[in-house]
Amino acid sequence: MVAAQAQSANFGFLARYDAALAAIAVRAERYFPDDPVTCLMKLRQFGELLAQQLAARRGAYVGVDEPQADLLARLRREGLAERDVIDLFHDLRRLGNEATHANRGDHAAAMTALKAARQLAVYFHRTFGGDPHFRPGPFQPPRPPPDATAELRAEIERLRQERDASLSEAERLREAAALAEAARQAAEERAAAEASDRAVWESLAVEEQAARAALAERLAALQAAAQAAPPAAQQAIAAAAAQAAAAIDLDEAATRQRIDAQLRARLGGRQRDAPLRRRGPARQGPQHGHRRMADRERAGRLCLVRRLDLRRCGRSQAPQQERQRLHRPGGPLRPPLSS
Repeated sequence: MVAAQAQSANFGFLARYDAALAAIAVRAERYFPDDPVTCLMKLRQFGELLAQQLAARRGAYVGVDEPQADLLARLRREGLAERDVIDLFHDLRRLGNEATHANRGDHAAAMTALKAARQLAVYFHRTFGGDPHFRPGPFQPPRPPPDATAELRAEIERLRQERDASLSEAERLREAAALAEAARQAAEERAAAEASDRAVWESLAVEEQAARAALAERLAALQAAAQAAPPAAQQAIAAAAAQAAAAIDLDEAATRQRIDAQLRARLGGRQRDAPLRRRGPARQGPQHGHRRMADRERAGRLCLVRRLDLRRCGRSQAPQQERQRLHRPGGPLRPPLSS
């Protein structure tokens, strides 16, 4: 797996922190072409482990059994992670939960989740790696699935061209060889997995218990080191985290997918074709409910796009009136942190 980590242009740099962290991300990339649902499950695991690492390195680790939603809420409440960072963690959690509990997830969702995971990985490295100006290069798209839609193939090709433009000819040749080798290894791994399913399932319980014990030990050691660090060191990490969070930048396709996912989560449980209530004797027809719901969705998209545009244009310190309008507590335009 070490060789596989080195071949991952998107996540290989995480191996210095935790080999398991990089391995989970690499597996998610490999599952993308043939099994986007499992890809999303792996990325949920990636988000959970990365959040635990973040908490431990900030001296706020509680235990491996703390639910991810509770951990993220605590990190946000204690000011240990910025809102944009928490939002990306919640994206991985929600998409992973849908994949795990409802077997739901397509390649578009998996692509968006991979991009979000990449942004979180870069944020983590810039915060704790001593390199706040780390430049990872463009996102390396995974292999397209055999039955990819025209839209997905166009998106993967756009990402690949963007990536290739930053490489020299020798680097492109090396990367092509690495991708071919990764595809061969992925095929061999799938064949081996199919041939040894029974043995794997029999040993899963023992391996999982041992892995959880080892993880708890590693995180406890990181927690102790963080708590023993001088205040100046923690302040430096906090400053690096804020700088890294401000540099998070998803492309337009991933941003649109995130907005749609957040709106679906926000409207979850409501029947979109049901008429909305209104005061007065007159009853609304379904068409009015549809228009009201569409207006809400448009307003939500405008709000999220506005926030992203402000950050990308370098206007992280928006006027007080603008911040109050976008972040009004309980206001109809503020997207939820979690569902």
